[in-house]
Amino acid sequence: MSGGDTKSVEIPEDMWEEIDERTNYTEFSDVDEYIQYIIEEVLYAVRKRDDSEIEDIDEKQVEDRLNALGYLNE
Repeated sequence: MSGGDTKSVEIPEDMWEEIDERTNYTEFSDVDEYIQYIIEEVLYAVRKRDDSEIEDIDEKQVEDRLNALGYLNE
């Protein structure tokens, strides 16, 4: 993950608590690390989309990614 100076972002407490619960099922050690990863993934996707023509979305890939991040229950 990227290093350097940091800034704070406020999120609703219930969202923080949900993310905190999800970290128990991931390799992330805390909420900050998990949120940073999610933001990096979103920024990467936006950059990739901006750098090339918009491609068709592969729903299976999206579902697999959401599963890996703990957002979908199997």
